[in-house]
Amino acid sequence: MNTTKRKGYDERKNHIIQAANGLFLQKGYEAASVDDILERAGISKGTFYHYFSHKLELLEAIVDNFTLSYIEPLEAIVDRTGNAVDKLNAVFELNQFLKKENQSILKQVMAIFFKEENLIYKQRLNNRIKEVLTPYLFRILEQGLEEGSFDHADAGETANLVVQLIFSSRDRLVEELMKPEPDVKVMTKVMKTYQQCLERMLAVPAGSLKALSTGLF
Repeated sequence: MNTTKRKGYDERKNHIIQAANGLFLQKGYEAASVDDILERAGISKGTFYHYFSHKLELLEAIVDNFTLSYIEPLEAIVDRTGNAVDKLNAVFELNQFLKKENQSILKQVMAIFFKEENLIYKQRLNNRIKEVLTPYLFRILEQGLEEGSFDHADAGETANLVVQLIFSSRDRLVEELMKPEPDVKVMTKVMKTYQQCLERMLAVPAGSLKALSTGLF
């Protein structure tokens, strides 16, 4: 496939992915049919199956689009000069979705994303985030052990625990944020507990990690 054809192919595929993403968030993955996707994207069934063999493959493409956008900045963080604590803090800085200025749109997205009918969507995304993030955390944790800034039994197992802690604290924060009147004190307590768990897990002094981003709430 030459460059021009490849560009056209990728653009059409991305158009379908974006159309389906909006539809899945609106109706839920299970409720949205292939025919719904065809109508939203303005394409024929033949065109759809030229790019995707089934709806689940399309869901995987949506998840990949989201998670792969983090690979380049994660690579840059891990490969740069600096200590492991600074690198881990830089990873935390990648995601500033809880900043006050972002919370209006966050509430709209999460109200859809955390619906029961979208649980398969959420699980697929969590699995893909874990696949992408864990190897970079592993490298940072290994560096921290070698230089003496972290103390843990195993970088791989610790990386898995860090990812699970991220998911758990995120879900708890979203649960509170979705209430008609979110309690800022509760959200702050969740974030402080999250940071304290991370610091104790890695045996670093209190306040070393910046999981608590500035400008929250």
